[in-house]
Amino acid sequence: MRPSIPERIEAALVPKFVRRLGLRSRFMVMAALAIFSFGFANLAVFETVAAKVIQAEIHERAVTLSQHLATEATRFVLLGDQAGLHRLLDATRRRDPLCDYALVLGRDGTAIASTFEGGIPLGLAEANRGIGKQGRTVLLSDRGTVYTDVAAAMLDGELGFVRIGVSLERIQSGVKEVRRAVITTVLVFLLVGLAGS
Repeated sequence: MRPSIPERIEAALVPKFVRRLGLRSRFMVMAALAIFSFGFANLAVFETVAAKVIQAEIHERAVTLSQHLATEATRFVLLGDQAGLHRLLDATRRRDPLCDYALVLGRDGTAIASTFEGGIPLGLAEANRGIGKQGRTVLLSDRGTVYTDVAAAMLDGELGFVRIGVSLERIQSGVKEVRRAVITTVLVFLLVGLAGS
């Protein structure tokens, strides 16, 4: 006797080892596969969206921080207060965990102050040149660490520029947290689904 259409569809779609199982076991296997498929599809989507959202949030905070720092630094540069400028940069770096480094460059690109103890690393001062009055953001790499370097002008660039660096590891750590949360949620749903079935 020839198999019915539902039996043929089942033979084509359901693996042989699952067809040998009882109805309850089949249901549990199918529920687990559905939960895993749905969970890992969500993981891929959430990870992509989370990376973009975290990156945009960090960039916006870095731009705001650099503009605020440029406003504060203007007073010290006008007064020629090097000690005050260094204190401002150090305080900003200690207070805001987003800031990995900060530096102030004169109009001609010469370093006025920075958070680097041994002076600005070679090539860093030249890395974000030609930024104009509005400032800009570039990616810089230093010994395997990638930074978002954000520049802001002091008095429309007449006094120079303030730059801060933010490590992209912060974005990656935020994405890892989202990944862990989604995987935990998938596993909880899997356990609850299996217990319910």
